Amino acid sequence: MKKTKKRVLGLLGLVLVVITTIFAAFLPGPEASAEGGITSVTDTISVRVVGSVPDILNVKPINGSVFIYPDQDLSFDYENVEYLTITIRYTDKDDVEHIIPLLEKDDPESFVDYIPGSYSTPLDLLAEDYGYGEYRVEIVGIGFNDVKDFETVEFALYPVVGEANEADDGKVYLDLQYDTENENINTIGINIYDENGNLVNVLSPITVNAPDMRVELPFAENNLPTGNYRIEITAYNAEGEALYKPYITYYYYEMIPVPNTGALFSNLNISRTDYLVTGLIIFFLAAILGIVFIVKGRSNKSRLNKKRR
Repeated sequence: MKKTKKRVLGLLGLVLVVITTIFAAFLPGPEASAEGGITSVTDTISVRVVGSVPDILNVKPINGSVFIYPDQDLSFDYENVEYLTITIRYTDKDDVEHIIPLLEKDDPESFVDYIPGSYSTPLDLLAEDYGYGEYRVEIVGIGFNDVKDFETVEFALYPVVGEANEADDGKVYLDLQYDTENENINTIGINIYDENGNLVNVLSPITVNAPDMRVELPFAENNLPTGNYRIEITAYNAEGEALYKPYITYYYYEMIPVPNTGALFSNLNISRTDYLVTGLIIFFLAAILGIVFIVKGRSNKSRLNKKRR
């Protein structure tokens, strides 16, 4: 009786093992778990190394930039920063400085909570609070224990700028750059000064009417000496009012000496009139001698004919 029970239990266990094996064999594998066949998934992870102190970097515009168009963008990257602040210091044509807070600590956008990122905002430099002039943008990133990173960028907005260069034809031209669609720009005045700060009257002033972009500077035609000349360019409105301080550029002009073809007589103090009078005298003398020779030749020929007869 006991042996029969053991056999029955053994058979039941064997059947259970077989059933489990068969069940496991028909389970779907990982590669068949997705409907429609085998698929693969690739994850791309971008890693950015973040420093332990606040850092403001990649600030734009580039420091020292000069613009003629008012629409510009201010942008920069930051890391390990809790708060950001941005202040613009604008100096107008009367040298009056205006302090304009662009982003303050209480602004929701200022709180970046140590998450690395980028900041960008458009600037209209001819908006109500701005204008032609010089700009200084101060950016502060505040981190743990009020540790700060302080970055600045300086740039300027002029109504007109320019640069003088010698062209292929040997003449000097001043090429102007300005917004020709700016209705506030009516005329452009140009004054040229020598190395001693004296106004070069034979060249100044020069008036350019918008939208002209190039003007000739006749240095050679006026026999100007070699030197570094200062060129001041000012934009005026229709009422003749200057829109901003002059834009200053420089041009080094080198006078090319004219070859002296009369070096043999250059130290004899002989004027050009003397040369002309002397030339005329020589011409008349040569003419008289020519006439004498002709008359004398005819006379000799006449005598020879008489002797032959």
